[in-house]
Amino acid sequence: MPSMVTKQELVECPPFARDNLDPEDVSEEVIVRILTSAKRQAVIKSVSVMEFMKDYDRHREGEILESDFKRALDNSSVIIKEEEATILCNM
Repeated sequence: MPSMVTKQELVECPPFARDNLDPEDVSEEVIVRILTSAKRQAVIKSVSVMEFMKDYDRHREGEILESDFKRALDNSSVIIKEEEATILCNM
């Protein structure tokens, strides 16, 4: 007769270095990963993100507010995490 197996204790995996999203310690690798993900989504969905950004550039100076940046990404169907959008805004 087989012996009874007890439940194993779940151990949380250590975080990967690439998942470090602390704004003070953002590496170039993290920024490239975020931008690559956003670009991939835009290409797959055939979306011109720059056209959405232009709508929020009130004075046509190439600058928009952080809240408008996040709103433009949302309207263009490019989905990124709140922390990732903040990292891009703080570059």
